[in-house]
Amino acid sequence: ELKIKLTAGENVKIKVVDIISNRPIAFAMVEINTSDFSIYQSLQTNNSGEVLFKHLKGKLNLKTKIDKYAPYTTELDISQTKEVLVKISKGGGLKGYLAFDNNVSNSTLCLEFSDKSYQGNYDKFHNIVEASNFEFFNLTPGEYSLRIIQKLKDGKESTKTMPKIIIENEKVTEINLDEVLKN
Repeated sequence: ELKIKLTAGENVKIKVVDIISNRPIAFAMVEINTSDFSIYQSLQTNNSGEVLFKHLKGKLNLKTKIDKYAPYTTELDISQTKEVLVKISKGGGLKGYLAFDNNVSNSTLCLEFSDKSYQGNYDKFHNIVEASNFEFFNLTPGEYSLRIIQKLKDGKESTKTMPKIIIENEKVTEINLDEVLKN
């Protein structure tokens, strides 16, 4: 004999729109996570940018993801919220060129969002094995720092940090890492 016990909860309608145009964003993935960030429910928005989650309760985290937009995360208190308007931005980008001198075997770039309370961003990494261009896309606008970790051919490691890189919505910031590494 199989018994299923359903718990009562609230229905919450989420609408995802572009922060600048206010146009609905279809096919955005919307996740509702528990406090430990395990996925509770995950649904895709319809053509109107809407999705309906059913039988929710308590405090949960909402996260949206879609290509060419910056991720967005916020906390929801289901006892107080029945409709949520999520405005997401295309974000910005960061690009540049990293040259290698003869002593470097490879480099790792670690881009860190300065606002650690914002859950929508995570540190982004870019591994480089030879002198090349690099690019980070779909970054939430705000302040970042960039760590350049270089593994040297003698086995040692060198780390330099470029603080306060400002990423603006729908703009690509270009940086010259050669200047950072010279200092």
